[in-house]
Amino acid sequence: MLTTEQLHDPTFAFQEGAEFADHFQISYDPLRDTLAYEGAMYALKPSSGQQLLRYEVEGRGTAPWRPEDAAIIEGTAERLGIKQDEYPFTPGTEYDAVVTIPGARNSIKDRAEYGYEALASGIISARRLLVVDDARKLKAPELAAVADWAPEAATTSDLSDIVAGNLRERNELPGDTDVDVFTTQNLSPDARSIVNEVILRGGIHRGGRVAIIGNGFFAPAMTHRGDAAGLILGVSVDTVGAPSRPEVAAERGTDSYMNEVTNTLMSAAQNQFATRALRRAKS
Repeated sequence: MLTTEQLHDPTFAFQEGAEFADHFQISYDPLRDTLAYEGAMYALKPSSGQQLLRYEVEGRGTAPWRPEDAAIIEGTAERLGIKQDEYPFTPGTEYDAVVTIPGARNSIKDRAEYGYEALASGIISARRLLVVDDARKLKAPELAAVADWAPEAATTSDLSDIVAGNLRERNELPGDTDVDVFTTQNLSPDARSIVNEVILRGGIHRGGRVAIIGNGFFAPAMTHRGDAAGLILGVSVDTVGAPSRPEVAAERGTDSYMNEVTNTLMSAAQNQFATRALRRAKS
């Protein structure tokens, strides 16, 4: 299990990813050639240049990986914390906002409920729980997945509205905590862009604190992307990883791990770049 310090440390990610980078002939130094390193990692992604949802990466029917490649990929995923199922809230933390990251199928519901339960039980406190909507039309597998709780839904906006409405009806939060839908204006939202939007459009002031919720599988990459945005804007960003549904975790194969290893190392490069830019600005 990764420590909090390791999760937030780009240098740790680069060290744990060194064997992976060497195996796939990435020759750029992430500390000296940060942007080139990020670009080279992007070129390795199975979904590179495509707008694929996570489950679609698994469903493309790609050729089998060589055993030596798969061993490197999955071993690196383990060391980077990608195979850790959950990254819980730190008890007692106070937030300006708890923010869900958009996802496919049941992710909107699961992530929002994870944050709600932490607030309702008093593990954490926050002024707002924001259910982020990426205003995307649902695809056929997603429609099937949500049919039991959102049979009329056609878009993620429908799902976000249903989830937020159901949570409000439970009425289990302190009176000063609101549940709202936050529609992102970014066409390809990720943790960095969402943190930027929430801070800038949501009135989070310098010195504030936000939590972003995805799944444990995405937490290492989300951490670095959130840190990169928070560093520049002066806001502390905590990453939370809710457990995945067992049937979702069972679908993960080498393509998924390859995608997320490269995402994590690219995000570490973004974090490193933001850290160095901030240091230069202060000097």
